[in-house]
Formats: sequence, C-alpha cells, structure tokens
Amino acid sequence: MKKILIYLSLSLAFNTVIFAQAQHESFTKDKELQTALMKYDLKEFVDEPVLFTCDTIEQKADAAALSFLIKTYLPVINNTVLKKASETNNGYVQSFGLYKGDDALYYVRFNLNPLSGKLEEVVVEKND
Repeated sequence: MKKILIYLSLSLAFNTVIFAQAQHESFTKDKELQTALMKYDLKEFVDEPVLFTCDTIEQKADAAALSFLIKTYLPVINNTVLKKASETNNGYVQSFGLYKGDDALYYVRFNLNPLSGKLEEVVVEKND
C-alpha cells in the first residue's frame, strides 16, 4: 500500500512539473516600446506581419505599414501626453494611453510574443 501511495505521489509531482506553464522573463523594453510608438517606428519590435485592429479595421501589416496605420488612427491632439496605462502577462501585454489632463482619449495595446519579444498584435481604441 505504501508503495502505491509513493508511486502515485511521485507520478502526480512529475506530471505537475511536465504540464506546468513555462515562466518567461518579464518584458523589460517598455520604455523602448513607448519611444518607438512616439516616433512611429516599431521596426525593432516587428519580425513578421502584425495584426492591427482599430474600430472596424483588422489587417496584417509589416513594420512600415504598421507605422502608417498608427499615424492614421492615433490622431495628434494638442496638449496630450502619451504614457503607460498598464501591463499584464509579465509585461508582454503593454497598454499606453494618449492623455489630455487626467482623461485618456485613446489607448494603444501591444501584444508581444513571450518567446521572441516581438509584436503579434496592435490595437488602437478610442476611449468613449
């Protein structure tokens, strides 16, 4: 009986280790990402086409097209500041807000691949 309990305990522990979710190091280039967004130059973070979403538009874009889309759908508004709004998933989901005073007018969300640190999706949303 003891052998069966030991075997079951070891088996359970081994399976837990095998099926445990891999932990990735935290994303540490959030300042670089914010600077790249402000310059509309995200090529450092783009390896392959990225899904861009805004309102009813959803399309794949390379680095140049992504810069154009962000320039087009994230308007330049006087007296606004672009600052970090939030991060989740060890920093691999980054959100930046375009703020006028304390009110966020737009949000830009970046979903990054935890293995490569490259962009997978960019979402621009108007804060209504």
